[in-house]
Amino acid sequence: MDKIKRKPLSDLFPEYDGPHGDAGAALSFITHKFLSLNPNPKKKTEVEYLDTRDTGQVRHFLKGLERKITEDLRHTAAVNTTLR
Repeated sequence: MDKIKRKPLSDLFPEYDGPHGDAGAALSFITHKFLSLNPNPKKKTEVEYLDTRDTGQVRHFLKGLERKITEDLRHTAAVNTTLR
């Protein structure tokens, strides 16, 4: 967030016309840009904001991601087993 406040996002994304230094507007722009890359809108896409300098936050996020992937795989396996 600090870097967004210091460096204009338009330096990296010339199409960004939001206010310089407004972290909320910058994150909204980046989120929309990221979500627009999903070729299949039926697939769920989630966005998380992390301060990668905070290793505790990153560790917590990765554990949650691992748990989510494991749950999804179990669900998929259960559905596939049921369909046989």
